Amino acid sequence: MKMWYVNVCPQSKRRLAMKRNSRYDVHLSLAEREALEHFVSKGGKKTREITRARILLLSDAGKKDREIMDILHLPGTTIWRMRRKYVQTPYDHILDILKEAPRSGRTMKYDVHLSLAEREALEHFVSKGGKKTREITRARILLLSDAGKKDREIMDILHLPGTTIWRMRRKYVQTPYDHILDILKKAPRSGGRIKIDQRIEANITMIACSDPPEGSAR
Repeated sequence: MKMWYVNVCPQSKRRLAMKRNSRYDVHLSLAEREALEHFVSKGGKKTREITRARILLLSDAGKKDREIMDILHLPGTTIWRMRRKYVQTPYDHILDILKEAPRSGRTMKYDVHLSLAEREALEHFVSKGGKKTREITRARILLLSDAGKKDREIMDILHLPGTTIWRMRRKYVQTPYDHILDILKKAPRSGGRIKIDQRIEANITMIACSDPPEGSAR
């Protein structure tokens, strides 16, 4: 069996090692230390945020990465990233850097906040019936989202995949509209096949069967 290796030049290896092994020291002020200690002792927060707070406290106490790994049972990369975040990220309050940075793409949160008129229009649209099933489903997604339902709850109620709900929330937030019912309609797709009715087909046949113009040939 052949083994393939990527040839990395010595300079690239050195740069990678310097980047990974860069030392990010944590030096908390008294107020910051007290804020983090109160945050950890109070509990009831997200486990990851408490873990990040403990990394900062242990780092400020002079603990090495290996010691923190043994105490918190964490991989070294997690500790190194938290130290780096403390040094490189500007913040107004120490608790701000405990929060996870918002991610782009699918995980972005799109909140739905309908006006009274919009809610009444959607409720009337759903109750009236006789519309396309997909448009009614989109209307129900917006209504349930506005009522504070989470994606998982809407998935169970409407028996839909999470991507469908997320896309409808995103469409509500990103798409400009004159009336709330406008965004229930499916956007026209580009590059679709051109539909030819009988009238156009007859016209094409007539041109194809006619004599070519003078000076032209088929």
